[in-house]
Amino acid sequence: MLNYSEVTYNDYRQLFPKPSVVYNSVDFALLNASKTGLLHFLVLSNDHGKPLFGIIIGENAEGFSSPFSAPFGGLETNRSHGVETWLEAAEALKNFAREYKKPLRIALPPAFYCADDRIEAQALALKTAGFTDTPDYNYHFNLDVPQLTSAARNKLATAGRHDFKTELTTDVARAYAVIKANRDQRGYPLRMTLGQVEETVKLIPADFWIMSLEGRDVAAAQIFEVNDRVVQVVYWGEDTEFSPLRPMNLLASKIALHYLEKGKIVDVGPSSTDGVPSTGLCDFKASVGCHLTPKHVLTLSV
Repeated sequence: MLNYSEVTYNDYRQLFPKPSVVYNSVDFALLNASKTGLLHFLVLSNDHGKPLFGIIIGENAEGFSSPFSAPFGGLETNRSHGVETWLEAAEALKNFAREYKKPLRIALPPAFYCADDRIEAQALALKTAGFTDTPDYNYHFNLDVPQLTSAARNKLATAGRHDFKTELTTDVARAYAVIKANRDQRGYPLRMTLGQVEETVKLIPADFWIMSLEGRDVAAAQIFEVNDRVVQVVYWGEDTEFSPLRPMNLLASKIALHYLEKGKIVDVGPSSTDGVPSTGLCDFKASVGCHLTPKHVLTLSV
């Protein structure tokens, strides 16, 4: 049986100095602490007092959440475990939520973020413990050359007939302006302000891509290095005025091949909300060679 206890962030950092993803780091949690009411640095230990798991949880009026301001969170551990230990960890988290009488939501990374099976083991254990899983449709470029559909090849050919220039830049504001314009044009929110992006990239290694045509920026991408295996497209988008020229098809292709050469998987992110897919977005990502993987989102009601 595992027991939970709360520790200081300094103690948590010492226990879990190399988190599996940057979003589970103490520094990232502290950077975003203002976005939640309270922070809990929770450690799950065995009957001998040996810490086996850790999790950073945000608390607000609606309940507990890991992550509270990131694409995903979940349990951290420094070693491999059998199914029984994962089940005990899930039960300990359930006990924590029930003691405080608040629901607990845990969004996990897609399975490709780890070389072993710990993410799927965690998801299965949480479901066994009574958590409800509402997985999102998540897409990524794997370590292979993207296989395009015929329609995507035609769109890439359309883009190739125009003199697009692509560059990696350190000009955060310039890339952000393109992405914000895209969201404004489509009526979608942009959750991070420019200032928040600038503060975050002091902590997380990031690449910013710009695609321009005749001196005008028409598409951009913001990409974070989440761990040694995976980079993540946090934002990307195009000026919709140029959509008929298909700059996003060209930008997606260049991004996929660039990181393939570096031996990196590219997480392009979810194409659903609360498990309900945006079929057009799903079809676009599949057409440019992305692979579909579930992103588990597990909730315990109390």
